[in-house]
Amino acid sequence: MNRSALCIRMLMYLASHSRVKIDELADFLDTKPRNIRAFKEELETAGYQIEHKTGRYGGYSLKESTFLPSLALSVEERKALEQAERFLKAHPEFAYGKEYTNAFIKIANQDRIDSQQNSFYKSDHRLPLSLFQQTHVKIIEEAIEQKKLVEIVYQGRKDSFPKTRTIEPYALINQREKNYVLAYDREKDDYRYFRFSDKRWLSCALLATHFLARDDVPYHKEVGEEQEALVTLAINRDSIRFFLEEYWGEEMQIVQETPSQLFYSFKTPSTRQLLNRIFAMRGNVHLVAPKELVDSFHAQLKELLCYNDKNDQIK
Repeated sequence: MNRSALCIRMLMYLASHSRVKIDELADFLDTKPRNIRAFKEELETAGYQIEHKTGRYGGYSLKESTFLPSLALSVEERKALEQAERFLKAHPEFAYGKEYTNAFIKIANQDRIDSQQNSFYKSDHRLPLSLFQQTHVKIIEEAIEQKKLVEIVYQGRKDSFPKTRTIEPYALINQREKNYVLAYDREKDDYRYFRFSDKRWLSCALLATHFLARDDVPYHKEVGEEQEALVTLAINRDSIRFFLEEYWGEEMQIVQETPSQLFYSFKTPSTRQLLNRIFAMRGNVHLVAPKELVDSFHAQLKELLCYNDKNDQIK
């Protein structure tokens, strides 16, 4: 890494820490301590004010009034932040989990990915875009950059026919090997993921009207993730230790006991993930409430079983 790049990295590190020792900077930049002193002189020559205090709690610190331009995250840096967020979600005992998520959202909101190659994040394994979809992607990219409204004709999974929608696009995202745009749907008055697909997405037009960017964009939310729900599960007593090995949700508490079962109530962040975990417990965990969720799960299982029966009959 050349000298200029090292100076810039040192400057950014100082900006994100209150006080840093020379050895810590040298370790971060993978260089010798004597070079840190030389970098300090070069930065001060360029106009940056770096204070130096000696002693046990001394070190370098950047004057608070110093202005630094923000730098775009690399693909690897964004992946590292996202992986850290997923890891912390799976470890609710971490005291600053929610604060980290809030910080991640702010960073993602500030960061802008300019190239087509890096427009889709969350995964590098994505389905190739058709020429028709690429045209829509370019329109969306321009709309995100200029903060302009887009009018689309789109048929969602639950729609019986295509509908015209006006959206505020915020980010191009790839999840589960599919490509989406995260946008605010003005008709639904909520955020939605719209998948780039020749079958669903019929047309796309950039409008002249600008929109004011919202500050609550859910960049961290998974595609298809459902709202949290308060649920109650019945767990067989002989499987309770396996149940407690997993993270099921927040505010977990025992609400009822019988000789054979324990009933736990908690808030699940995703009903889809809840269903998968119940299946993994092999009949030792049963969903009790809420009733509408129980009915939904039963309907899904019934459809799956009926489909398998029909296939067996065909064979």
